[in-house]
Amino acid sequence: NYEKAVISYSEGLKKKCNDADLNAVLCTNRAVAQFYLGNGLCSELEFVFGLNPGLLFFTGALCHLELGHFPEAIVWCEEGLRIDSKEKKLLETRNKADRLKRAEQRDSRKAKLVERKEQSQKEALLKALKVLYFEDEEREGTYQVNPEATLLQALQHQRYFVNAGTPAFLVLAKHSPFSKNYFHGKKLHRLK
Repeated sequence: NYEKAVISYSEGLKKKCNDADLNAVLCTNRAVAQFYLGNGLCSELEFVFGLNPGLLFFTGALCHLELGHFPEAIVWCEEGLRIDSKEKKLLETRNKADRLKRAEQRDSRKAKLVERKEQSQKEALLKALKVLYFEDEEREGTYQVNPEATLLQALQHQRYFVNAGTPAFLVLAKHSPFSKNYFHGKKLHRLK
C-alpha cells in the first residue's frame, strides 16, 4: 500500500534522526512510493543526494528501469558510478539496463523488418490483384473496373447491380491461367 508507505516514511523523517543513511533510505523509499502512486520521481530525491548520493542514483536508475526508460537508467547508473565506481548495485543495474536496452533495440529492428516484409508482400499482392470485375447477368457480360476508379464510381455504374443487399466483385490475378480460362468466350467490357 504505497499511500500508507508515504505516510509511514514521512512520519519516520519527522523524527529527525541523526543517522544520515537512515534518513536517506526513508526519503528515497518515500520517493519510490510516490513514484508508484504515479507522482514521478519526487524532487525530494535531490535532498537524498546530500545524504547518500549512491542510493539516490540507484533509486533513480531503478525507477527508470521500471518505466522501461533504459537509456535514462544507464545515465543514472553512470552518474552514480562516478561517485563510487565499484558500487555493486549500480554496476548490476547498469548491466541489466544495457541488456534490456539492447534487447529492446533488437526487437524493434525485428519488428520493423517484419513490417517491411509484410508491406512488400501486400504491395506485391495488390499489384497482382489490380484487376477487378463485376458481372452483368442481364446482358451476360463482364465489366473490368478501371483501377483508378473509386468503389463508389464502380457501384454507380449503370450496369452494376447489388444482389441480395451485398455488392459483389471478382478479383483476379493479372494474366493468370485461371483468369484466361474464365474469360474464354465471355464478353469483356472495360469501364471508362
